[in-house]
Amino acid sequence: MTDNDMVVPQDVSDYILYTSDSTGLIYYTPNLFNRCIYYQSNVHILISDLLRTIDFQKRNSLMRNLYPLFQKELTFIQNYPIRYFTIHGKVISFRMRLIQNQDFIIFKLDDNSNYKIHSIQFKCPISLLSDYSNEALSKFEQHCYLTCTVEKAWYLTKDMVEFNVIKIINIYDLNMFETTKFWTKCIQTRNILMKIPWNPQELQRNELYLLKDGQKKTPEVHIEIPRQNISTNYNAPMVES
Repeated sequence: MTDNDMVVPQDVSDYILYTSDSTGLIYYTPNLFNRCIYYQSNVHILISDLLRTIDFQKRNSLMRNLYPLFQKELTFIQNYPIRYFTIHGKVISFRMRLIQNQDFIIFKLDDNSNYKIHSIQFKCPISLLSDYSNEALSKFEQHCYLTCTVEKAWYLTKDMVEFNVIKIINIYDLNMFETTKFWTKCIQTRNILMKIPWNPQELQRNELYLLKDGQKKTPEVHIEIPRQNISTNYNAPMVES
């Protein structure tokens, strides 16, 4: 990212699309999306939070009316436009599928965040796994833990949403330290997204942290260590949106 990428107009009032009377949130025109650090980076997220966000966006007529051309490409958290997510969890099932003469692996993850596992799946080209490691596919067969970057595929039915894997970050056996570290980052990011609305005129402290690639400290967050995988049937809890 260059310095020019972060330059924003002195006055963004001409780029305001809508201001919510109930929440005070300001929604900006797509011209400014590339000025949002979370539009340009991978947002660490728990799968339950991702599904909750998608469900809210599907039911929110305001978002459909404001951004009709971006519903299949972006996920909006508050007024943040987000393209890419980083997820982490245990591979609990997978199958091979030939799509347009290309081999894919379609799989499900359990990240222990209490959601209905049947409601989301991930699709990854076999070639992407092979590029990461010759042993990657055999790791899937051993129900490994996977960290990867995904984007919306929008294979969507009433009960299913699909994401494409675009980058393999890590494949390994159970590592509670890595899992806990991932959860901590997810909760830190969620707190920022939910508490600090996006303002393209401000390079906020959380954005500086991302730009410096972790050189700046963030407040310590204390969380419980995620439970062990003991079941594949969960009911998503009610969480304040």
